[in-house]
Amino acid sequence: MQYISPIRFFNHCEIPIEELSQPAILKKRIQAEFALESIGIVTIEDFSYNKQDILTEIEQPNFLQRLDFHEKIWQEPALLQLIEKGRIDFSTFQSLHNVQVTFDFVRFISPYMIIPFDKTMKILLSNGNFKDATTWLSVQKFMEKEDLFDAFQSFTFFCEKSFFQFRNISRDNYLSKLEIIDIWTNKDQNWATFFNTLPEFLIEYREEISHGLTHLIVELQFPNIKKAFAISKMLTTLNVSPTQEELIKKNNEIIKKHYRQENKPAIFSDRSIRFWLFGGFILIRVIYWMVQNNQSTNSYENNRMTFPTTQTHNTIDSILEKAKTKNDSTFNPLKLGKDK
Repeated sequence: MQYISPIRFFNHCEIPIEELSQPAILKKRIQAEFALESIGIVTIEDFSYNKQDILTEIEQPNFLQRLDFHEKIWQEPALLQLIEKGRIDFSTFQSLHNVQVTFDFVRFISPYMIIPFDKTMKILLSNGNFKDATTWLSVQKFMEKEDLFDAFQSFTFFCEKSFFQFRNISRDNYLSKLEIIDIWTNKDQNWATFFNTLPEFLIEYREEISHGLTHLIVELQFPNIKKAFAISKMLTTLNVSPTQEELIKKNNEIIKKHYRQENKPAIFSDRSIRFWLFGGFILIRVIYWMVQNNQSTNSYENNRMTFPTTQTHNTIDSILEKAKTKNDSTFNPLKLGKDK
């Protein structure tokens, strides 16, 4: 159901507030306004109003209450844009959280919310934007329970499509399916939180998605353990039945062990250990050789013969000089020639 605010029309016609609360007078003003249009259509800001739609609205038995609801929506630009144009700006989305709702207001606005809610959900899920999709679920407060099933048509289609995709991904063809797989490995777009936030009547889809992802993990664990572990780790946070939860945890332990073996630091790999042991052995031998060589050098230095750097020449004069200093009386120098 398409919503077009009558407040825009009333403002365009400059109808006083007091006349809005008097349907009989208001009806005459509206008929006069449309009488000025040759084709019976008033176009304002690309929105077209016809006389019958406006008259039908003011003839509602609870028109004054509905008028309050129209005013409430008019005062909320994000909400107005959503139900009139089917668009939402997530930068101003927070304002929707501040809109106070009552039972009567929800009953009034719910039919107008079904299509824009479903359309927005379809866009978010097709882009793998589970983060904003989780936020979008809060818009449920504007809808009655009986309208929620129709509002989640795009979601159910997305799940059924995903189940089919999971079953058709294998270790042999997964490289051609990475665009699909990466939607479920992105930890910044926590899909588990999204599924855990779904309304209770959709719980069966949460259970089914866990079965599909379990199959996907099994197929990925050997060709790409990193992606398998990313999915498995997030899957453990999904709220599922006790039996399925136990299976998920057991599988995750196996995947985690496999992942750690494949991704342990290179320094601890068998090949690296052998390299470091060999290198350590060589280093010890080098140090041992240096120590032994140093000890041999010291021993040689200590036992080596030493020689004076200068030698005294033993001439006749030097010998005679030494003899004099010792006062050796028995020593008579040789004399050359005869005694007189």
